[in-house]
Amino acid sequence: MKQNYSKLRAWAFSVLALTMPLAACSSEEPAAQPPQPATSEVGPALQIPNPKDAAAVDPCSMLPEQTRVDLGLKPEGRPSHEGAGCDWYTEDRSLIVTLTVLSNRSLQEFRDSKDAYVDYEEFTVDGHPAIRANQGDPAKDGYCDFFLATKDNQVLAASGSDSSHADACGPARKALEAAVPNLPAAN
Repeated sequence: MKQNYSKLRAWAFSVLALTMPLAACSSEEPAAQPPQPATSEVGPALQIPNPKDAAAVDPCSMLPEQTRVDLGLKPEGRPSHEGAGCDWYTEDRSLIVTLTVLSNRSLQEFRDSKDAYVDYEEFTVDGHPAIRANQGDPAKDGYCDFFLATKDNQVLAASGSDSSHADACGPARKALEAAVPNLPAAN
């Protein structure tokens, strides 16, 4: 059952990642115009004062050891999302935290689609704009997703899954907050 839940979670994240560009492109533009890739010029309000390059490091090295200990996660992460992400589990797999680098994605895509989310909040982490965006209620569903602009056209996604439904958002946000300050500067 827990293995199926992990597969379902991975599937849900993949569907979200694939459908967001479609939702962002569903405005009243002429149908003949192909969708344009997201760029930093999409929204002037999106400022990234200290760009970081999350793709420059191994995703399984992003989560500091102290954070893994604090969350009760196993020390070693497991590569996921075709090497662009990493999953960390508790011993009983009741809590899963994932960090994934989404290249060629803009946080503006999530802002443009905010009406699609039941749970939506904008905030900053270490000066970087971030969004909590969930199509369901994290307290009921037991999972929670965050997206942070590390640099133009790069988003760091943090996901939490809690089979007890106690708090899927807290561990995911803590992982995101711990990872960002340690990322290398973008060139």
